[in-house]
Amino acid sequence: MTFEEKSKPSICLSKGRYFDFPYPHYVFEDFLPSDFLDALCDDITSGRLLDGAETVMGGRRRIIFDSIGSEYLKKNSTDWFYFINLVRSRTFVHNLLDLFSCASDFYKPNFSWSELKIDEKIPKVKNANGARWVRILNRVRNHVEAIIMPPVVTVEVDISLAGKGYRREIHHDSNSRIIAGVFYLNSPQGMVGGTFDIHSLARRPASGLFDPQPKTTDCIFVKSIKPARNTLVLFLSTPDSYHSVPEILEAPEERIFVYFAVTLQKKNAWKHQGKNW
Repeated sequence: MTFEEKSKPSICLSKGRYFDFPYPHYVFEDFLPSDFLDALCDDITSGRLLDGAETVMGGRRRIIFDSIGSEYLKKNSTDWFYFINLVRSRTFVHNLLDLFSCASDFYKPNFSWSELKIDEKIPKVKNANGARWVRILNRVRNHVEAIIMPPVVTVEVDISLAGKGYRREIHHDSNSRIIAGVFYLNSPQGMVGGTFDIHSLARRPASGLFDPQPKTTDCIFVKSIKPARNTLVLFLSTPDSYHSVPEILEAPEERIFVYFAVTLQKKNAWKHQGKNW
């Protein structure tokens, strides 16, 4: 019997530590009930869940929660299907938005927090090879809707296993993202590398435009967060929210994690002093 059938596990956002430097972020412990977390990990380590995963970024096996990934999860793990839908729910997103109400006045959005509309529909598979006129029509429609409709957000989610070779350069996420989170399900023993590193720029650009992938020499290392079981790292995904993952050099045990992002369905979520980032 699955946890979905027995009970409705809840998400805990009460044990969080807030940091405002170099950008607003939280570290939460005991994010999920321990027994429910064990069930999620068992579905990963048994090999049942990630058989159909794609390999990206050197050593990361990933399942994206789109229309195909949703059907795959529903068929192979009702616990994971329930958890992902919980993360994508209106209640959870509203809780995330409330958490960052204390963020510095420096961060000015291109939307009104109170007017955000949350879209819980499962995202369709992106088709880069579709007919050109269809892609153009969709872009025009999205542009018009962004102007005349209330701002809409959705939650993009993927489940990943990170092993030897996985790394991420110093970067900030897409300009359309508002809040991002990395949830670590296990404490990988013997892993060298693979931490969540936080950076700031040595000097803020006079133009107000931030490089998506700045040079290492232009950044200052702030701190490193070691992946630990049942821990969520949550941050306001502004264009100065620089972070990286040092290459995993040794990985006797893979790192299990979930990435999710509250994403605005328009190009730029943020502005500062009248300039889009």
